[in-house]
Amino acid sequence: MSTACLMFAPLLPAWAQQPYQSPPADLVKILEAPANPITSISPDRRWVLVTVSDPRTITISDMADSAYYLAGSKIRANPDYRIENIGIRSGTVSGIDGKIERTLQVPAGGRIGSTAWSAGGDQLAYTTISNGAMSVEILDPATGRTRHVTAFSLSGKIRDLDWSHPRVLPSGSRMSSTARRDV
Repeated sequence: MSTACLMFAPLLPAWAQQPYQSPPADLVKILEAPANPITSISPDRRWVLVTVSDPRTITISDMADSAYYLAGSKIRANPDYRIENIGIRSGTVSGIDGKIERTLQVPAGGRIGSTAWSAGGDQLAYTTISNGAMSVEILDPATGRTRHVTAFSLSGKIRDLDWSHPRVLPSGSRMSSTARRDV
């Protein structure tokens, strides 16, 4: 028995070292498919926002990145301050009655970061990510008019938009945002 094992031992490394094989095309389509659409109804129940996001994948570099874990949060040992171009691919605001449909303006190759309805439901704020920069847009679904918000404090990664803790914007609207830096 031991002689037979020794005789086949040189063949095992050749068998174990198969070259990389690409997965079947159908499996790749499933893994790269966009996430299921997400809906959000305005507070006044007149509008519905439907968004389609990028699939969330974990890359080998994400897994290899050194990090500490504290209370369920990942704290990167080597922070990266890049603004990644991942997020919501597209967004559409439609009237509940189906008569009006507005497409959120996204820069070519860009993404939508986050969205927030105003308390009255008559406006939708959203962030756009493009060319390593973020900006805030405000859509009036009734008219289809979109305003680009500029302010000194809009820099870094804008994480959340919030109409409930307002700050006066140049347009007279009230909204606040929080920015973050990866730790």
